[in-house]
Amino acid sequence: MFKSKTEFCFYIHLTVTTNVPESGCMKVQRVSICGADDTKNSDVDLGCSISVCLEFNSKYITYVVCKEEEMVSVNAFSVLMTAQKNQQEVEHEMVPIPQRESERLYGDVKMYNDLVNLCSDKTILFQRKNICDGEKCLVLIKNALWLLDPHHEEVVSRCELPADLNRFHGYNNYKAKKHAKPRLTVDGISSALQPLEELMLVPWLAKTEYSVLRNWIDGIICVLLKMKSYRIQMNINQKVRHGSMVPLRSPQFNTDISTIEKHMPPAITKPEYHAVERSLRVTQEYQPIDLLNFAPVDRYRRRHWLDSIQLSFPIVIYKYAHGNYLGTMVWVWRIPVKQDDRKEGETARLTAALIADVRTYATRSMRREIGRASCRERV
Repeated sequence: MFKSKTEFCFYIHLTVTTNVPESGCMKVQRVSICGADDTKNSDVDLGCSISVCLEFNSKYITYVVCKEEEMVSVNAFSVLMTAQKNQQEVEHEMVPIPQRESERLYGDVKMYNDLVNLCSDKTILFQRKNICDGEKCLVLIKNALWLLDPHHEEVVSRCELPADLNRFHGYNNYKAKKHAKPRLTVDGISSALQPLEELMLVPWLAKTEYSVLRNWIDGIICVLLKMKSYRIQMNINQKVRHGSMVPLRSPQFNTDISTIEKHMPPAITKPEYHAVERSLRVTQEYQPIDLLNFAPVDRYRRRHWLDSIQLSFPIVIYKYAHGNYLGTMVWVWRIPVKQDDRKEGETARLTAALIADVRTYATRSMRREIGRASCRERV
């Protein structure tokens, strides 16, 4: 209550429409006045002068107030700062490595996705901004496991993979694609080993939360180093064997002699055997020729070709697994059709002469070219 200059007394009433805040501002929603004997309030404008109360003989002034909503000033700087804060929160969010989406969920893609699932099971998370580091790490692990996959039995017999990664084999199904078994070479091992060794020097991999990942990489590096040393020693031993003039296998225990009778009419000689049949027709009986000069170069086709050979006259095939750079040597000669005309002693003499006359070549390609040249001369 206060008094004006005319000594007129006013009574002020506050009516709050909301809970009174502990802090902040209140704003006047409306103002009403009434006289001493009146029971009805009359609303007045908020900008109205207090002298109006004197004119209407109003003694009571009622203010209806409510909580003032906090007004935030929006400008370009605050918008940019808010966006940057939200971006930082997103970047620092810990998330798992995402799987790869592909139409072919087999082979190396399936191996990678299985590694991602393993990381999720082990709760290996990365900040969203560093997710590329995790993906790169898994790619390097996948490349090493993919290299060792076709040789898993040999690897586990000589080394010990990390327990979590020991089940990662059988993804490279080269047999279903009718491909030759991939070779595990020193260069191939080095290409998979070097990036892993460089990865071990990355600072983030030394954190405690990535200890499982670090143990995987360390275990794979140990396996690759052992297999590399083993392959290097194998190459040294192979060079020694190839340079030796003494056969690795004895002719007494590593030879095979088989007689192939002629095919019966109406069967005819298959086209792939026409060349060897023409060559044998112009040679005398019990005169050997090198059969591998006519065989396919591919070893799988060559094996089938040798097992299926049958000509219009009987032949004898003599195989000797020499070893060294010569591999398995195969000769063939023509024999008489009648059993009574065949000479067993001549066959024994031929085999002994062939073993004694085994030539020495520097490489397999040199032996192959010399054989082809002599074959052309005979034809």
